[in-house]
Amino acid sequence: MASSTQLKRWPKPPPRSPRTPPRSSTGSPPRRFPDGGLPFALPVGDPTACAPFWAQADPRESSLQITAAVTTQAHRVARHDKSVRDHPWLATATRYCFDEIRKIDEAPFAYVLSFALHLLDVTYDTHPEARQLLDHLAQFVPRKGAVPVVGGAEGETLHLLDHAPEPGRPIRDLLDPRAVEADLDRLERGQLQDGGWAVDFTNYSAAASLERRGYATVGAVAVLRRNNR
Repeated sequence: MASSTQLKRWPKPPPRSPRTPPRSSTGSPPRRFPDGGLPFALPVGDPTACAPFWAQADPRESSLQITAAVTTQAHRVARHDKSVRDHPWLATATRYCFDEIRKIDEAPFAYVLSFALHLLDVTYDTHPEARQLLDHLAQFVPRKGAVPVVGGAEGETLHLLDHAPEPGRPIRDLLDPRAVEADLDRLERGQLQDGGWAVDFTNYSAAASLERRGYATVGAVAVLRRNNR
């Protein structure tokens, strides 16, 4: 995620074909497509130890999954930084995500659903449209919250707390309160003897495994503390 200083320095993108892939460089954000979206990944020159979904991604088309993920973090920064809040990139990327979410008419891929829910949650209090779109996505959110990752590792699942980690937020209204407590119990039980947590998806290198365990552990502790566990 770019800092607020970097956001201020973002230059206007040069003219290009709608199919020209975004580029990135130190101190500047990825170049968005004309529709406001970001690609799932930029071209990978050396796929060694790289997950195939990164290496094989089409860098020429926008991805709701990635654009929603990045835009969610930008909105979190925007709560504290006016320069980010007022930056035209944020409005354009948000517009792209809202438009794509509105088009969803069947159960989306688990990660697309999860990142879309996160974006609607973070914008719920500032964008009235987010409330309508959350109602729209509600039909695809199981009351127990768990969504299997189709095509992922055996047993790979996005759990209730992956979508709705914070108490008192609108997403929680879509879920069974008993399922929330049960998932908090599940998360507590997931702590390993060394004190950390593991992930249920495939890691493609030892470095990735170590990194993701750390990420999962910090995330688990944060969620449990936030929910008074």
